[in-house]
Amino acid sequence: MRLVAVEARGAAALEDVVGAADAARHDRALEGLRRVLEGRTLWHVSSTAQGGGVAELLGSLLPYELDAGIDGRWAVIDAKPEFFAVTKRLHNHLHE
Repeated sequence: MRLVAVEARGAAALEDVVGAADAARHDRALEGLRRVLEGRTLWHVSSTAQGGGVAELLGSLLPYELDAGIDGRWAVIDAKPEFFAVTKRLHNHLHE
């Protein structure tokens, strides 16, 4: 397993896209999450750091968590293809 380096990004960048009211709501939600997670680490684990939906989401959203003071970390699992075949099957069964 290896960690993916992510730099904090201020939520102010969202204001141009979603507007001031939604950006403020986003900030309040992250502040609430920070209080709930205080003293804890929020781990995000995926199979790749680039390409694919999970990597794109984490690369986009984790910087806002970090900026809010949440101890968020992203780890990528290095495993054999058979491991990922099993996890993909589990994932698909969860959505049935």
